[in-house]
This record gives sequence, structure tokens and C-alpha cells, in this order.
Amino acid sequence: MIQKIDVKGKDETADLAKGVNIFIEGLQNLMRDIIRESSEINKIVLFTVMLYVETIFLSAQGLYIILTLFIR
Repeated sequence: MIQKIDVKGKDETADLAKGVNIFIEGLQNLMRDIIRESSEINKIVLFTVMLYVETIFLSAQGLYIILTLFIR
């Protein structure tokens, strides 16, 4: 976590420091959102790959059953 600027005073420098703190807070929120969303994307990709592998397995299993019926 990034440390914020300790703001003391009421002049232009204090106003600038407040603005920097707001900017830093926005960046931190953005980073949290990116981490959360990338985690969700990873879950979706993993689920999609699992479905794809299951589909291939079931297709191979079905093909095996069909072939064994014709070979008999």
C-alpha cells in the first residue's frame, strides 16, 4: 500500500498534496479492481477449458462405444 501525504496547512501546497492523495487513492482502487477482475477472468477461462476437455472426453468415449458396436 502506498503511503499518503500528510497534509498540514491550507495553502496551495496543501491543496496539491490533497489532490495527490486523491489521485493515489484512485490508483489503488483501480489496481484492486484489476486484480479482482483478472481473478474472475481466470475462473471463467478455467471453467471453459474444463468444459472443452469434458466435451472432448465425452466425444472420445462416444466414438469408442460406436466403434465397439461395429467391430462386434
